Amino acid sequence: SASRHVSMNCYLGIDVGQQGAKAALHRADGSLLAEATRSHALHFPRPGWAEIEPEDMLDGVVEAIAEVVRNAGIDPADVRAIAASSFICTTLLVGADGRAVAPCLPAIDQRATAERDEVRALLADAWIDQSGSSTVDCYEMPVALRWISRHRPEWLDKAARLLPPAVYVTCRLADLDAEHSYIEPTQLSGWIFGFDAATRGYAHAQLDALGVPRRLLPRIVECGDIVGHLSEA
Repeated sequence: SASRHVSMNCYLGIDVGQQGAKAALHRADGSLLAEATRSHALHFPRPGWAEIEPEDMLDGVVEAIAEVVRNAGIDPADVRAIAASSFICTTLLVGADGRAVAPCLPAIDQRATAERDEVRALLADAWIDQSGSSTVDCYEMPVALRWISRHRPEWLDKAARLLPPAVYVTCRLADLDAEHSYIEPTQLSGWIFGFDAATRGYAHAQLDALGVPRRLLPRIVECGDIVGHLSEA
């Protein structure tokens, strides 16, 4: 007789790194069922510049998920929840439909050296108190965004939100548009400036001083909040 599937509760974790993505499927007791990785390309269009195509990140995540589900031999309906993490010091702009409008600028991108020096000159004690950091470098979102506003204004014109890679991938899996996108405090902390560590929210005075448009800021949720459901597409 044909074997009958025994349902189990499984939980899927995704991690998006600068060089690839990892997916891991766990039982409810935390034991590992399967894991898989996929690499994506880092592009270096000029010395000191680095870019990742957001669709490459998404494709790698989807392929890794498919592999762990296949190798674990489970019914996809057994996956009760999906959570994602990623490298957080990055700049990724999406349009109103939730699709990327420009390459992702990862932490190793160093194109915004002039803007970094400007932001360092603007640094005030209150910023250190709010963000819990006095470090200013090219990889921080407000610094990279200043470069974009000067050298790639067409990216900014098309943008509706700024999202970390984990949020971008999650929103694409759930088919969420920009209005329904989100960020949570751990990911927001990767902006360094613009994050108020005391309130776990936006430091609007910092963002305004650095010229970050408020229209780009996604809603803030807590880490355990349900933000959407997996799209059939």
